[in-house]
Amino acid sequence: MNISGIRLTNSPLETSRLGKKFSRYLKPGAVVFLTGGLGSGKTTFVKGIARGLGIKKAVTSSSFILAREYPEKNFCHMDLYRINKKQFMDAGLQEYVSEKGITAIEWSEKIRALWGDFRRNKKYIVNFKILKDNRRKIIYYVPGD
Repeated sequence: MNISGIRLTNSPLETSRLGKKFSRYLKPGAVVFLTGGLGSGKTTFVKGIARGLGIKKAVTSSSFILAREYPEKNFCHMDLYRINKKQFMDAGLQEYVSEKGITAIEWSEKIRALWGDFRRNKKYIVNFKILKDNRRKIIYYVPGD
Protein backbone atom coordinates (compact mmCIF):
# COMPACT_ATOMS: atom_id res chain seq x y z
CA MET A 1 0.00 0.00 0.00
CA ASN A 2 1.38 3.39 -0.96
CA ILE A 3 0.20 6.20 1.29
CA SER A 4 3.00 8.59 0.43
CA GLY A 5 1.89 12.01 -0.71
CA ILE A 6 1.79 15.77 -0.38
CA ARG A 7 -1.18 17.62 1.04
CA LEU A 8 -1.85 21.31 1.50
CA THR A 9 -4.04 22.42 4.36
CA ASN A 10 -5.53 25.87 4.87
CA SER A 11 -6.37 25.77 8.57
CA PRO A 12 -5.63 23.93 11.79
CA LEU A 13 -8.97 22.14 11.38
CA GLU A 14 -7.90 20.77 7.99
CA THR A 15 -4.54 19.69 9.44
CA SER A 16 -6.32 17.88 12.26
CA ARG A 17 -8.72 16.21 9.82
CA LEU A 18 -5.77 15.02 7.75
CA GLY A 19 -4.25 13.48 10.89
CA LYS A 20 -7.54 11.71 11.58
CA LYS A 21 -7.58 10.26 8.04
CA PHE A 22 -3.92 9.28 8.38
CA SER A 23 -4.73 7.31 11.54
CA ARG A 24 -6.57 4.73 9.40
CA TYR A 25 -3.21 3.43 8.19
CA LEU A 26 -1.71 3.03 11.64
CA LYS A 27 -1.57 -0.44 13.11
CA PRO A 28 0.04 -1.64 16.35
CA GLY A 29 3.79 -1.14 16.17
CA ALA A 30 3.58 1.99 14.02
CA VAL A 31 5.96 4.88 14.66
CA VAL A 32 5.14 8.27 13.17
CA PHE A 33 8.22 10.51 12.91
CA LEU A 34 7.05 14.14 12.66
CA THR A 35 9.47 16.85 11.53
CA GLY A 36 9.09 20.56 10.90
CA GLY A 37 9.51 23.95 12.47
CA LEU A 38 7.89 25.42 15.52
CA GLY A 39 4.18 26.06 14.93
CA SER A 40 4.11 24.08 11.69
CA GLY A 41 1.19 21.83 12.68
CA LYS A 42 2.76 18.72 14.20
CA THR A 43 0.72 18.74 17.42
CA THR A 44 -2.47 19.60 15.52
CA PHE A 45 -1.86 16.60 13.24
CA VAL A 46 -1.23 14.36 16.27
CA LYS A 47 -4.53 15.54 17.78
CA GLY A 48 -6.22 14.33 14.61
CA ILE A 49 -4.45 10.97 14.82
CA ALA A 50 -5.61 10.59 18.43
CA ARG A 51 -9.19 11.45 17.51
CA GLY A 52 -9.03 8.93 14.66
CA LEU A 53 -7.84 6.27 17.10
CA GLY A 54 -10.84 6.98 19.32
CA ILE A 55 -9.10 8.89 22.09
CA LYS A 56 -11.61 11.16 23.78
CA LYS A 57 -9.20 12.80 26.25
CA ALA A 58 -7.74 16.15 25.15
CA VAL A 59 -4.36 15.78 23.47
CA THR A 60 -1.92 18.57 24.21
CA SER A 61 1.71 19.24 23.43
CA SER A 62 3.88 17.00 25.54
CA SER A 63 7.00 19.19 25.32
CA PHE A 64 7.21 19.82 29.05
CA ILE A 65 6.87 16.19 30.10
CA LEU A 66 8.37 14.60 26.94
CA ALA A 67 5.82 11.78 26.59
CA ARG A 68 2.12 11.32 27.19
CA GLU A 69 0.55 7.91 27.16
CA TYR A 70 -3.06 7.11 26.29
CA PRO A 71 -3.19 3.49 27.47
CA GLU A 72 -6.84 2.96 26.54
CA LYS A 73 -5.76 3.00 22.87
CA ASN A 74 -2.07 2.03 23.25
CA PHE A 75 -0.98 5.43 21.95
CA CYS A 76 2.07 7.44 22.99
CA HIS A 77 2.79 11.03 21.95
CA MET A 78 6.36 12.32 22.40
CA ASP A 79 7.72 15.82 21.91
CA LEU A 80 11.51 16.06 21.74
CA TYR A 81 11.71 19.85 21.35
CA ARG A 82 13.61 20.32 24.60
CA ILE A 83 16.01 17.36 24.43
CA ASN A 84 18.74 15.85 22.26
CA LYS A 85 19.52 12.27 21.19
CA LYS A 86 21.65 11.51 24.27
CA GLN A 87 18.94 12.79 26.60
CA PHE A 88 16.36 10.72 24.70
CA MET A 89 18.42 7.58 25.29
CA ASP A 90 19.31 8.47 28.90
CA ALA A 91 15.61 9.01 29.70
CA GLY A 92 14.75 5.60 28.25
CA LEU A 93 12.15 7.09 25.90
CA GLN A 94 12.85 4.39 23.30
CA GLU A 95 11.06 2.01 25.67
CA TYR A 96 7.76 3.78 24.90
CA VAL A 97 7.91 2.47 21.34
CA SER A 98 6.27 -0.93 21.35
CA GLU A 99 4.91 -3.52 18.97
CA LYS A 100 1.55 -3.28 20.71
CA GLY A 101 1.08 0.46 20.42
CA ILE A 102 1.28 3.44 18.11
CA THR A 103 3.86 6.14 18.78
CA ALA A 104 3.98 9.67 17.37
CA ILE A 105 7.26 11.54 17.88
CA GLU A 106 7.42 15.31 17.30
CA TRP A 107 10.81 16.87 16.59
CA SER A 108 11.98 13.40 15.60
CA GLU A 109 14.78 14.84 13.46
CA LYS A 110 16.69 15.12 16.76
CA ILE A 111 16.89 11.32 16.87
CA ARG A 112 17.15 10.68 13.10
CA ALA A 113 20.25 8.56 13.70
CA LEU A 114 18.05 6.20 15.76
CA TRP A 115 15.22 5.77 13.23
CA GLY A 116 16.84 2.56 11.98
CA ASP A 117 16.69 1.14 15.52
CA PHE A 118 12.92 0.90 15.11
CA ARG A 119 13.35 -1.69 12.30
CA ARG A 120 10.66 -4.03 13.49
CA ASN A 121 8.09 -1.24 13.51
CA LYS A 122 6.21 0.24 10.57
CA LYS A 123 7.62 3.74 10.09
CA TYR A 124 5.88 6.80 8.75
CA ILE A 125 7.64 10.11 8.18
CA VAL A 126 5.57 13.29 8.12
CA ASN A 127 7.18 16.66 7.40
CA PHE A 128 5.44 20.00 7.96
CA LYS A 129 6.23 23.32 6.27
CA ILE A 130 4.60 26.66 6.94
CA LEU A 131 3.63 28.31 3.66
CA LYS A 132 1.68 31.44 4.61
CA ASP A 133 -0.70 32.28 7.44
CA ASN A 134 -2.50 29.00 8.28
CA ARG A 135 -1.44 27.17 5.10
CA ARG A 136 0.73 24.12 5.56
CA LYS A 137 2.48 21.75 3.18
CA ILE A 138 2.48 18.26 4.65
CA ILE A 139 4.64 15.62 3.03
CA TYR A 140 4.26 12.09 4.26
CA TYR A 141 5.71 8.77 3.23
CA VAL A 142 6.51 5.28 4.31
CA PRO A 143 10.18 4.42 3.76
CA GLY A 144 10.27 1.87 0.99
CA ASP A 145 7.00 3.03 -0.63
